[in-house]
Amino acid sequence: MTASRPYKQPLKMHLRRLFVGTIVLIVIALILGAVSLSFLYESPSIRYKFGWDRVMLRTGKVVGLTAFVLLVLQLPIAGRIKFLDRIFSLPGLYKIHRINGIIIGILVLLHPILVTLPENRFMVPFEMRYWPEWVGVALLTAILVQLTVGKWRTIL
Repeated sequence: MTASRPYKQPLKMHLRRLFVGTIVLIVIALILGAVSLSFLYESPSIRYKFGWDRVMLRTGKVVGLTAFVLLVLQLPIAGRIKFLDRIFSLPGLYKIHRINGIIIGILVLLHPILVTLPENRFMVPFEMRYWPEWVGVALLTAILVQLTVGKWRTIL
């Protein structure tokens, strides 16, 4: 005979709101912290850009850093941590995971456009000195494949 585990009640509404607010503030602080890196540690390429080129390059870097933070936050959301499950409920976590994935997909598509547009270079030469760009292409491909499979998983 198997012993059943005791059912844990969901959190009371005032505690739930407190935890949701705290988690939202932590996520906002993480995103703002990552975005501030673009302003604190400027890359050498931005020093030679002016006007819209500079704005697009900086926006591209901010978009890329935001996508990275949201991608890292997918791990605890998808991990079904019991504490998060009690706060958001499992269907709520699935919904957050899906919306977060869509936002990541949009940001990941915008990032290379905003970064390469000021350079007037859309084709990256296959040389060793461009290895960061090629890592980015591989990550972009992997994320887009995951988004596609996740979107149409019932059809496939």
